[in-house]
Amino acid sequence: MGVLRRLEFTSAYVPQRRSVGVIIFLHLRYWLWQAVSKGFLGFIYLAVISEGLRVLVPALGQKMYKLPLLGFLRMYEATYRLDLAPFFAMFLLIGVFVLWPRIIAVWMTGRSFWECSSEQRLVVVLGSGILFADAVLFYYAMTQMTWGESTLSFSGLVATVAYVGVLVFVSWFSVVLNPNRKVG
Repeated sequence: MGVLRRLEFTSAYVPQRRSVGVIIFLHLRYWLWQAVSKGFLGFIYLAVISEGLRVLVPALGQKMYKLPLLGFLRMYEATYRLDLAPFFAMFLLIGVFVLWPRIIAVWMTGRSFWECSSEQRLVVVLGSGILFADAVLFYYAMTQMTWGESTLSFSGLVATVAYVGVLVFVSWFSVVLNPNRKVG
């Protein structure tokens, strides 16, 4: 009888008691995944999406030293070549890394779009729009790097699908590894 009671208590819908060592291990695993995956992906993201931004929005290729109050950047070799594209790409990166785990967490609850709160619907719409724009920027960067002015590139399309898949996978796995996630 005692075994059955323990089995009922450890249901997925009832929180389990965990030792301090297990809790520390789960948090360490989660934060290590966050640092490694988003660190590596962030470097690739900034380089490629910045290139796509320079192609699609030429104004973002403007040098930083040409902006008001930033003329001093022209005097330094390290900052002379800086343009606006990586800074805008950083905001897109933050948007993807913040919104997509939330979208996946909402999706994992099993509720439809219309059953969600207005905040959750806003997150879904914003996150989907940012990921779509991100995919377009990545595709344009890939076509510029491989074929120049090509309008359709099979390799660029495959790379874009793989890239979006990796972004969504990293977000999903971050949600799965989150030790504070509510199950059920």
